[in-house]
Amino acid sequence: MPLDRGEHLRDRAVQKIAKGTFPKPIRIGTASVRWRASDINEWIAQCAEDQQAPREVQPALSAATQSRRRKKS
Repeated sequence: MPLDRGEHLRDRAVQKIAKGTFPKPIRIGTASVRWRASDINEWIAQCAEDQQAPREVQPALSAATQSRRRKKS
């Protein structure tokens, strides 16, 4: 059975919280958490800034592909 969207999003949030790339929630009960609106707004603003920042151009071929091509030559 496939994961429902909510379960997938929850798993991604947990991963991002662990990496420090998403705000930590505040526990408000034994099975309930919430986030401060200000924390989420700051996170959204940071994501928007990251999207606008110049990015390093990624190589067209992965290192593994380049290695295989060198071996064939």
